[in-house]
Amino acid sequence: MNAARDWRAASLRQSPADRQKIADALGVAHPYALAPFAIMQTERGPRLAAALSPPPLLDAEALIAWDADPDSDVIEIDWRTGAMTLVGEPGGWLCGDPTPRQAMRLFTDGRTFARVWAANRMAHVDRHRADRVPGLLASDPPDACLPGFVIAGRLHAVTRWSPLLRAGSVILDSPALVRTLDRLLTRAAGVPSVTAGAHLQKVA
Repeated sequence: MNAARDWRAASLRQSPADRQKIADALGVAHPYALAPFAIMQTERGPRLAAALSPPPLLDAEALIAWDADPDSDVIEIDWRTGAMTLVGEPGGWLCGDPTPRQAMRLFTDGRTFARVWAANRMAHVDRHRADRVPGLLASDPPDACLPGFVIAGRLHAVTRWSPLLRAGSVILDSPALVRTLDRLLTRAAGVPSVTAGAHLQKVA
């Protein structure tokens, strides 16, 4: 299975009605903002799929040369629940922006992630329009405007947290999961927990 090429095939098959559904869900209609997203048919029914390495639309030469990287990740989003899964991979995965940042954003709800990513891409287009120099082509940023990392699958099933351990802080989209994530990152970093030992107090 090649998730990236399956996503690309689904993207090329999108009908105008499908595009409009995605635009309505994400709150933007510009092709660049919608480029990472396509509706894919799965065993569980239609899902919004997001290719984390989407084709570069702003540079015509780069787009012509572009081919779907077989190792790039595609995330399926259940729009009813916001749950995300990594296409073709069971378990839990940390996927997303590879650019080191002092503050890393982490999304557990796919609807929030998709809307923020689409808004970031729209903002990139708006900045180019404002700064445009005649004859100067726009370029796609290396991070594709990704807003951060996502949890694809179950939070407790994630085993690789290293990209977040280098950050100064992690900003999570779900307040209810802050303490859980804090414990998981502490365990992943190898930081010991501290408790008071009654028997040590008596000896002292």
